[in-house]
Amino acid sequence: GPFQSQLVDIRPRGGKLVRTVIGESAAPAHGQSAETDNEISAKSTICADGNTDYEVGYAPMWNIRNEVLMGYAVLPVIRNTQEGDLYGRKVLGASNHPEQLYALDTQMLKTQIETAETLLPKNFTSLLVSQIHFDTLSSSTSRKTILEIAKKIPPYMKGNLMASIVDIPSSTPSSTLAQRMSGLSEYFRAVSITIPSSDFPIAPCAAMGATSVSYRIPADLSNAAIVAEARKIIGAAKSAKLLTVFEEVSDLNLAVALKKLGGVFITGTCLGGIEQTPGNMKQLTVKDLQDRSQAA
Repeated sequence: GPFQSQLVDIRPRGGKLVRTVIGESAAPAHGQSAETDNEISAKSTICADGNTDYEVGYAPMWNIRNEVLMGYAVLPVIRNTQEGDLYGRKVLGASNHPEQLYALDTQMLKTQIETAETLLPKNFTSLLVSQIHFDTLSSSTSRKTILEIAKKIPPYMKGNLMASIVDIPSSTPSSTLAQRMSGLSEYFRAVSITIPSSDFPIAPCAAMGATSVSYRIPADLSNAAIVAEARKIIGAAKSAKLLTVFEEVSDLNLAVALKKLGGVFITGTCLGGIEQTPGNMKQLTVKDLQDRSQAA
């Protein structure tokens, strides 16, 4: 059943103290025991390089069309910094070293697979999505390693694993993107492309093996401006028979507006914070979120 505890193991490793969270306010999913939560949490602190420690977090993904919590993005997280919680590429700070980004991507991919391997025997039904940065795929050596890791995914796990290609430069030709992500769709249930802008050509994405396009909502846009951008993206995606994902949705009213426009998936703080362990797929209605918001 649910447990409310926070156990932290701190010990020296590599000349510095490393914090490992053993369990933290996590309610086990249906068919999942507290012991499983501990197994996942015990792996949650990882060294990205010699200077950065981060945890593995799980950002909920909501199917707004059917109001089902259907999956989680597997993300590196550094909590409670001066800039707030850092996640994704931000955990590397100002570093732009390709080797560090490659190490981050391969570690998240391996963690995604390990998490699914731990949970699937316990009736885990949700999807897990890991991000792969375009810069990593731009190196033939790094791309080969990503594919080698993906090739080892057992067939029975494929139905629960997705990949999302992120940080694509706006000027990237469709032919270059297709070459970079070639082969990935063979090993995952689905591959999503995070488009850099609403003007990015969406029609060719389906031919690349993508099943959805994702758009990160800029923090400085008004809801009216976001709706205008979303309408254009959703229209182009529907024409290409692609699903849509809208990331970083902080406003429940915006989530409802995206649903009315025909959007399919969203992530963001309107669903709550990044969680320590993933839960199973469940119904999650607008009323649920409204009640949660009022209770907070």
